Parts: sequence; C-alpha cells; structure tokens
Amino acid sequence: MSGSIIREKPASFGSIRQNNATNGGNSPLKLFTHAKITITDIFKNISSYVNDSNIYMTDVIKSNRNLITTDKYKDIQQLKEKVNRILSIISRDHMKVVFFGRTSNGKSTVMNAMLRERILPVGMGHTTNCFLQIEGTDRIEASILIPGSDEPKSVNNLSSISNALSNEKVDSDSLVKILWPKEKCRLIRDDVVLVDSPGIDVSANLDQWIEKYCLDADVFVLVVSAEATITVAEKKFLHNVAQRLSNPNIFILMNRWDATANEPEMVESVKQQHLERGLEFLCDELHLCDRKEATENRMFFISAREALLNRNTDPTTSPRSGYNEGYKERLVEFSKFEHEFEKCISKTAVQTKFEQHTNRGKEIITLLCETIVNMINKSQTIKQECQEKLIEMEEKNIFLEHELRSVTDSAKERIRHVSEDVYKRVAQTLNDEIKRLYTLIEEFDRPFTSERNQIPLYKQDLHRWVEERLGSNLQNRLHTALHNSLDTVHKEIKERVKTVLTTNERRSDVDSIVPRSNFTISYRLDCSNLCSDFHEDIQFKFSLGLTSLWERFMQNEKQPKYTSSSFLNSSNDLLTT
Repeated sequence: MSGSIIREKPASFGSIRQNNATNGGNSPLKLFTHAKITITDIFKNISSYVNDSNIYMTDVIKSNRNLITTDKYKDIQQLKEKVNRILSIISRDHMKVVFFGRTSNGKSTVMNAMLRERILPVGMGHTTNCFLQIEGTDRIEASILIPGSDEPKSVNNLSSISNALSNEKVDSDSLVKILWPKEKCRLIRDDVVLVDSPGIDVSANLDQWIEKYCLDADVFVLVVSAEATITVAEKKFLHNVAQRLSNPNIFILMNRWDATANEPEMVESVKQQHLERGLEFLCDELHLCDRKEATENRMFFISAREALLNRNTDPTTSPRSGYNEGYKERLVEFSKFEHEFEKCISKTAVQTKFEQHTNRGKEIITLLCETIVNMINKSQTIKQECQEKLIEMEEKNIFLEHELRSVTDSAKERIRHVSEDVYKRVAQTLNDEIKRLYTLIEEFDRPFTSERNQIPLYKQDLHRWVEERLGSNLQNRLHTALHNSLDTVHKEIKERVKTVLTTNERRSDVDSIVPRSNFTISYRLDCSNLCSDFHEDIQFKFSLGLTSLWERFMQNEKQPKYTSSSFLNSSNDLLTT
C-alpha cells in the first residue's frame, strides 16, 4: 500500500549501516588524511634541511669568503620560522563543509545522519539560531565552546547540548563550537569539520556570513525541502559565494523526499521540475559544471530522517515515525551523496589546503637550492682563481729562486773581486808601511834601559806602539777606498734585486735599505808573534874590528829584506781577520 509506514528497521540495511560505519579504510576521505601525513613529513624534512643549511651558511658568512650576501643570508635564516609556521597551519588544516538553507529544511538532520548520531538538536522548537561547528577532539568527553568563553563546557548527551544552546544568548552570526570525540565518529576522525548555519531567511547579513565562516569551506551543501523550491535568498547567497570563491563545490539536497510516498503518481514529474530548476541554477546561472555532472553528482533526492533512523545506534533517541514506501532507494541515494561528497571534499581540500603549502615548499627548496648552487659556483670560481694564483705564484717563486741564485752568485763573485782588491791594496800599503818602519821606531820616545827585568816591558810597549801606529796608518790610507768599493757592491746588489721585484713599493723598500753604520775595518798585526824569534844582544863588543864591521855591514844588508818578508807573510793574517 502506498504511503504506508514501516515501523521495523530492516536487518539488511542495519548490517549495511554497520559495515559502512566500520569500513573507513576505503573512504575517499583517506586521501586528505594521507596527503596531510605526507606533506607533514615533507615539511619536517624541509625543516631539517633548512636547519642544516642555516648552520652551514652561518659558517660560510663567518668565513668572509663573500659566497653569500648578508640580505640573502637573512632571508635563509627566516625560512626556519616560515617552515614552522606552515607545519603549524598544516596541523590545523581540515576539510570543511557548510550546510545552509531556509529554516526547518532539515540541515541539522542531514548532519546528524552523516555523523550517524543525533548530535545536533532537531525537531519542534529546536531550530539552529547561530552557526554550529562540529569538529573532532582527542578528549573522551564531548564539550561545547561558547563565544566569549575560553573554557569548553562538558556535555554528556543531546539534551545537554540543547540546554547549553538555549541558556546562552548568542547572535545569529556567532559561532558555537561542538567538540566531539573523534573515536565516536569516522567523519570527524578523518578531519572533517561540519558547520550548521541558521536559516538563510533569518538574517540579511549574507556577505558577513561568507567573510567569517565560508571563505575556507571546501564544500557547500544547500538543503532544500522537497515541498518547496530554491528561494531567491538561497540563490543570492550562492551567487555571493561564487563571486568570492573560484568554482565552489555546491551540492543540492532535496530533503524530505519521503513525503512523495503519499503521491506516487506525481513523484517523477515533481522530481523533474526540481531537477530542471536545480540544473538551470547550477549550470546556467553559476556555470559550475555541466548538466550531466550536476544530474549524477550534484543533486540528490533524500530523506535525512530515514537515513538517521537507519544509522542511529540508540533506539531510545530514534524518531518516532518509521520508513515510508520507497525508503530503500532514498537510503541508496543518501549513501551515493555521501560518497560523492567525500570524494569531492577530499580532493578539493587537498588542492585548496595543501596546494599552497606545496607551492611554498617548492619555493623554499628552490631558494635553498639556488643559494647553495650560487655558493658552489662562487666557491668553484674562487677555487679556480686560487689555483691559478697558486700556479702563478709557483712560477714566480721558481723565477725568483733562479734570479736570487743568480744575484747571490753575482754578489759572491763581486765580493770575491772586492776581497782580492782589498788583499792587493792591503798588501801594497802594508809593504809601503814596512819600508817606513824605522820611522815609527824612531818616533817611539820611551828611553831604553839595559836592565834585564825592564827589557820585556820595553819590548811590549814597542810592539804595542808599532801595532797602533801601523794599524792607524793602514786605516787612514785604506778606509776611503774600501768603503767606496763596498758602497759600489751594495748599489750593484740593490739594482739586481730591484730587477727581480715587481712592484714600485717593494723597489722603494730596497732603496731604503741602509748598510750597517757600525761597519769598521780593523787591522791586527800581532807584533808579539811576529817578533817572537827575535833575541836582543846588548853585550859590549868592539865595533871597529874587521869582523865586527863585516857583520854589521852584512846585517844591514839583510835586515830590511827579512823584516819586509816577515810583514808580508803576516798580511794573510791581517786579511783573514
């Protein structure tokens, strides 16, 4: 009989409900969950990479190698905070759906059916007068958060929620959050946030609603009563949404379709009328999709009451009325809506929520890679320049070593010539002075005494006198010539060294080198050793005898030669000293 009410819940749909409730492994919502886990792991790796890069670049900036600019270094240092901020946003990201429509069209009932439990109050006297957001919590007990309060209030059951909402005075554009335990509902456990709105005919602040609660929504569900049609206010709201959001995902639910069981002959014609109006609005006015897509996946004819009755696990809270004729098709339609809704919201949320994060992660990695590549290229350039400089320095060192050896050999050769010249000059001068030795002895003014103990003292004074006067004469005659020779050698060495140097500054440093001012030439004759074999004979002898005269004559002939020879032989000692 058409229009009859079936009081008993079919076992087959009860088992289907249980299987659907427990079988969440194949849910399209897992796409968002897996994407969230994946992108979280990716950004954790990016965070580690950024930390390592910051440590490396801090060492680079301290090395003063000019591999990275200060501004670029500051930009890299700020990436850590940006990555942490993105990770914090990802942890709070969720899929969001907003239900809207006129008052008493069954928005709360649709949400309860999707949540498989009567969470929101429905029925006579229970109309939603503000925005209600249902989201998951890890706590065991449910709670409600009223605007203006920082501490959520615990609620144990549906009546507690109703009392909490009725006791609080909230505006129609206020948001009340219901924190429901995740373990009780698969939809919430998969990071879906559901927002119930007051009737669209309650307030004219549609733009304010959209700005506050709809800009981050992934899906919009328009709940329309099958006994009415889409109103101008509902169309205006969706037009405003389409203007602010690019290609919003909109589902239209023709609720309370079970009422058509009383007039089965009119079902198809009424359905075609609603379908045509809905397609005209979605496809021709909003241009959101084509008619085939809208017919198959955007408009559904359901009974939220029957779906909730089929899924509710608490018989004491089930609606009093049962199933109407044709409920099986409506339950299948509702399940189809849920499946399409889950596919759409999961796909859209991944794009809207994570695409921006993905692009930002790519930008961060690109910035780091470009910076590292630039640093590597600069370091390679510096390395190549250093290698070229090293080769150039090695070549210069080889050249300098060769030149210095040449300069050293030349200086040694020049010094050898100077030494030979000095030797000749000293020998010649010493020979001249020896010939005048008798003059020095005559200038010695100490009286001679024949006493034995005074003769050694007399000889010491005489030796000292001869050494001092002879050395003084040699120095006076040779000093200028020797210093001139040394100055000439110094100048020649300087000029040779200057030819090796490459910069004028270093050449000037060579010119500023002054020979040691304390350089002096000393002569040590050591007359004591030279006259060590001389033995004086002061005994009286007859000087007019033939023998005596002959000896004196022979002694005078030999004495100058002997003395000159002795002093000439001693010149080697003089030069070596």
